[in-house]
Amino acid sequence: MAGNKQINKDKLDDLIVGRVIPQIYAFTTETIPNYLKVGDTFRPVATRLKEWRRHFPKLKKKFQDEAKVNEEIFLEIMPFINT
Repeated sequence: MAGNKQINKDKLDDLIVGRVIPQIYAFTTETIPNYLKVGDTFRPVATRLKEWRRHFPKLKKKFQDEAKVNEEIFLEIMPFINT
């Protein structure tokens, strides 16, 4: 096709983050009072914490894990989701 431009894939790699497993995380703000904040994200937790550091420069990560339930729990709650 006429007029097609080549895309610089190196720039795209900086913009596009591949599929990641949903994560839940927690951190303390290390302020007075010292709040415990809990969040979830589909992006890397390190990226999310970097964003939070703009507001809480001394934050300390306290917890990180996959944010998903096992099949038994999923099947137990499904009837409530479909109503």
